[in-house]
Amino acid sequence: MASVRDLLLKPAKRITYRSAPSLETLATSGRDLFVVGKKEAMCNAVDQLAKSLGQPMLAKQAEAMSGGYKGAKAEVPWLSENDLRKVTLVTLPDAAGRSVTPVRPDVIAKQLHGKTAGADVVLAVGEKDALAAGLAVARALSPYTAKTEEVVEPSVCNVSFHGCSPSDELLEHLNTAAECVRIAQGLVDMPPNMLHPTSFKDFVLDAIKDLPSVTHTILEGEELKDKGYGL
Repeated sequence: MASVRDLLLKPAKRITYRSAPSLETLATSGRDLFVVGKKEAMCNAVDQLAKSLGQPMLAKQAEAMSGGYKGAKAEVPWLSENDLRKVTLVTLPDAAGRSVTPVRPDVIAKQLHGKTAGADVVLAVGEKDALAAGLAVARALSPYTAKTEEVVEPSVCNVSFHGCSPSDELLEHLNTAAECVRIAQGLVDMPPNMLHPTSFKDFVLDAIKDLPSVTHTILEGEELKDKGYGL
């Protein structure tokens, strides 16, 4: 069994945020695609993608979708050379939710949950919504699950944006924040036979080892009682 440190600090399923490649480039990447956004923005992106793929029905499918209350999702297959691939369209609700952003990161995370490993995700959002939407994709790709015994193959989920061009600073912020979000997910999801005081200590020490401004003191065993921690 892999250690807590390896599962959370070196996850097999990785996610990265990058400047937007052209939709034509994504269409020829040989990877499954997800296009996510509110209807108008999503349809705009899908229309360009459909032309690149030579799949006019893809644009028709996008036009027929409605975000409703919980969002909507449709999968459209296409043949990339000799491999069967698919485009997953996710239309977000137009109505605002309880989140502080109208882009509905709650719906993004739910619609994409556990499905984006090894895929390209295109977020058709404005720049003010890029951070919230990007981190919602991170929430959908937890680094740990106990619900399957299948071997987890290494993969990278590439996230890019259509309709805005996030700065290098924002992309760096997204990559760092996404790593933190996923670590928090893993810590919450791990059972006590994996995550316990000793393994948590080892994880924390490994996480901070390259931070020169961070120091630590370890108190354990009898020393806790001697210093009045009541154990």
